[in-house]
Amino acid sequence: MALLKPSLPDVHDMAEWQTRTRRQRMQVTSRHWVDHGFGSPLLAYGFYLLKLVVYVGGAILLISATTPGIGGVTDIASWWTEGIVYQKLIVWTLLYEIIGLGCGSGPLTSRFMPPIGSVLYWLRPGTIRLLPWPGAVPFTAGSRRTVVDVALYALVLASAIHLLLQPGELSVEGAEGVGLLAPLNALPLIISVALLGLRDKTIFLAARGEQFWLSLFILFFAFDDQLIGFQLVMLALWWGAATSKLNHRFPYVVAVMMSNAPFMRITAIKRAMYRSYPDDLRPSWIPAALAHVGTVTEYAVPLVLVFLGDGGPVTWIALIYMAVFHLHILPTIPMGVPLEWNVFFIFSLFYLFGAHSDVTVWDLQNPWLLAVLLPSLLLLPILGNVRPDLVSFLPAMRYYAGSWGHEHVDGQPTGADEDGRDPDHQLRPADRAAHPALRPADSDPHGGEGPDVAVDALARPCAQRARRPGSGRGPRRGRDRRGDRRGLRHRLELRRGASARRPAARRHPGAVPVRPGGGAHHHAGGAADPATGPALRDPRRRARAPGERDGHRPRDARASALERGRRELPGARRGPHRGRPGRPGRSGALVGR
Repeated sequence: MALLKPSLPDVHDMAEWQTRTRRQRMQVTSRHWVDHGFGSPLLAYGFYLLKLVVYVGGAILLISATTPGIGGVTDIASWWTEGIVYQKLIVWTLLYEIIGLGCGSGPLTSRFMPPIGSVLYWLRPGTIRLLPWPGAVPFTAGSRRTVVDVALYALVLASAIHLLLQPGELSVEGAEGVGLLAPLNALPLIISVALLGLRDKTIFLAARGEQFWLSLFILFFAFDDQLIGFQLVMLALWWGAATSKLNHRFPYVVAVMMSNAPFMRITAIKRAMYRSYPDDLRPSWIPAALAHVGTVTEYAVPLVLVFLGDGGPVTWIALIYMAVFHLHILPTIPMGVPLEWNVFFIFSLFYLFGAHSDVTVWDLQNPWLLAVLLPSLLLLPILGNVRPDLVSFLPAMRYYAGSWGHEHVDGQPTGADEDGRDPDHQLRPADRAAHPALRPADSDPHGGEGPDVAVDALARPCAQRARRPGSGRGPRRGRDRRGDRRGLRHRLELRRGASARRPAARRHPGAVPVRPGGGAHHHAGGAADPATGPALRDPRRRARAPGERDGHRPRDARASALERGRRELPGARRGPHRGRPGRPGRSGALVGR
């Protein structure tokens, strides 16, 4: 690992590499990941170190400069336990995340130049926005950002900055120092984040609304109840994360994360995380044990802190253990880079359970606090685990439950030929191959890294995803809602039934699959090959349906294909469970959807 030079897979012939299948590429990049992780140069990790300095230093400077009577930076030991400090830290972290400086930034998330997105896109009309519930919320239709969305986002930024600049105006018992933030000053931020989240859920998720936005409501309660509310939010996040790890995928996460740790320089230790490198890259017993330890930790230690803590030795042992637990995540630099988020958790441990350990959940005075918190901390995660199509994985606290959505977008560069767009402004495969600007070798006509770096930059994130089974495969609406196993069995049975009826055919070694609609990158019209005779159409490819565009199947075509698959399944019967996952019938056959 060099200071400026990344560690790349050993690809000698780029032309030959581009002819390989996805499986062959994943094999090379996955093995490379074991020893090198993402392969970023050391300078890239310096970027994240700088972000941490800006986050921590900015919070200290901002709080001390905008809070009269609190003292200077050098007096931090005397004022870090003030109530207004934690309140402003919540607002500062929300602002930091929603600008794009927190999670999901920098080269480890495939953001190279510029290293952040968020504010660069969300202040520009015409960019893409993602609706939380399409067609269900009035006045939110459309997928393009409008002036209204930009104005709401600007209002969120302005409201957060305004709240940070407010002095301590509210003096209550238990917080006799410089006072607390007036809760009415938080209303503009609460309302603007809510309205913006209904029009673009991505921004709400970036703000970590399930934690920081919810914490703004706690400001309306007495100071002691505020501390209890913050403790309950922390408890829910710990238990939600632990619950999401109760699956077979989390050992893969640990192995992949340890391979990417920049300070883990011993190759033998990295390879010990896998069963038999390079032939079997499933996690060994080591990451499996670490995964179980982490799960038990996030269940047991918060239980002691929240319900059994009294400020005594047991509380401090649990506090320090949990602080080390979060501290060890920082040097591993996980791919989502939630570094500032972990720093916030470490400070919260010492603030809520150390400096204010005299306030426990048993001292709750206003039960309405539970009415505000429990719907978001309990009911919403339950709904999100039953219906992940309705609740995103962050509010549902499905952090490691295999519900990370991902997508691939073909984009046309600015200034490219407009003739390459179809009526829906989606680039067709043939036109994509015709545009030199979209080919890696010519992507930077003014000089750049070249096609090897461009292709590798796309292959390594795919390898990271491939090493974590279940990523992006949460239960699907209408088909896999009961779980992936029944839906997977249904699809496999359909495939086997289709294979039994498929005529035998052999493809010559240089054959290229003919996709619906053809294109410049397909076999040229099925022309004969001099060495092998007439080109054979791949029997796994169906005929193009009427009215179908490249890569898009009409709804009626999808339905008819499903009906054909049901008929092809021997012994299958049509049951009353339309739109539900298939399940075995009395005769042993599978009831199709």
